[in-house]
Amino acid sequence: MRGDNWRKEKTSPGLRRWKALVLALATIVGAHGTIFALGALPINTGLSYAYLAGNVDLADYTAPSGYVHVVEAAPGHLLHTSGVRVGDAIRFDRPRDLHRSAFRSEESVGLSILRDGRSTHAFIRMPPAETSPRSSASLASAVLAIFMVLAGGLIATRARQASAVLLGATMVAMGMPGSFPYEWENLVAP
Repeated sequence: MRGDNWRKEKTSPGLRRWKALVLALATIVGAHGTIFALGALPINTGLSYAYLAGNVDLADYTAPSGYVHVVEAAPGHLLHTSGVRVGDAIRFDRPRDLHRSAFRSEESVGLSILRDGRSTHAFIRMPPAETSPRSSASLASAVLAIFMVLAGGLIATRARQASAVLLGATMVAMGMPGSFPYEWENLVAP
């Protein structure tokens, strides 16, 4: 019979430091993974995402002052539906709207259209806000990342040998959300 002392093996100070380092890494990576998981949840931000400028030539200095020439206005694009055509010069009522990509739901944006020397005014009504689409794969990869971090941290803290601490550190590193870069690239920034 071994008695109660069989679990009280001495751990070297170097191994204790490695365990502490892996635990600190697991804490940081776990927090990062949690943020990633929350980002994968569908959230209604109340914003519509659209780039109104379409394809305009900002370097065209032949346009009248304050206007930009439209190089492309694809059918179905918000500019096209408001009456803007290729070759028109446009000026937004609020100049910052040219570079914005996030608008309040159903916000109206005014713009002046200069065509053949005649100026008209139009309004673009933003579409209603939609819940930002997130795939179930995003959430699944985030949950997997958190599981890997927790399992790696547990293995490292319970380890009595350097190889087990290394295994725990490897699992923590595998749980980094950076291991899933394709998910981060597809997230929509407001």
